[in-house]
Amino acid sequence: GHQSIFGSSFSSVTVNSGATLDMADKGMSTVIPLTLNGVGVNGVGALIKTLGSGHSTWAGTITLGSATLVSNISNSPYYIYIGGVGSSVTSAGFDLTVNGASNFGNGATINLGAGSLTKTGDGALTIFKSNNTIDGGVFVYGGSVTMASTGTYTNPLGSGAITVNGGSLELNTSSQIASSVT
Repeated sequence: GHQSIFGSSFSSVTVNSGATLDMADKGMSTVIPLTLNGVGVNGVGALIKTLGSGHSTWAGTITLGSATLVSNISNSPYYIYIGGVGSSVTSAGFDLTVNGASNFGNGATINLGAGSLTKTGDGALTIFKSNNTIDGGVFVYGGSVTMASTGTYTNPLGSGAITVNGGSLELNTSSQIASSVT
């Protein structure tokens, strides 16, 4: 990994509102907690990927300190990967918007509480974990949201309504959703 870019004494990283952390094609193999705030510099995202020569991985817990935009603007087949055993995206009810291709991989849960999850832009947002809390709703306005886990689960996308307008929702079984879909 490339955790050394933060130095050896960092126990966490915070991206303040109006700032952007560009993962380029780098990955973090250590479990460094990350706090994200806002939509980043000029609205490109608080956490972004701009280069397309490899997947960009964050293995630590990500906490939303406010409504946040995560954006893959690399125009490549590679994605932002949030994953690893024990990793998660958590929020005290703040909304998360994901633009472009991203994965919430094996071991990564999404716990937004009353916050919503919005997918914009091309590419797929693939969710592997089935025990997510997204009670503010899921909105798909571009690309797709794909549930990669199989089996029967109770509300893997939370209890909020699901709106698909300009994108697609892909489930492995119809029993993966108990919310209303419009």
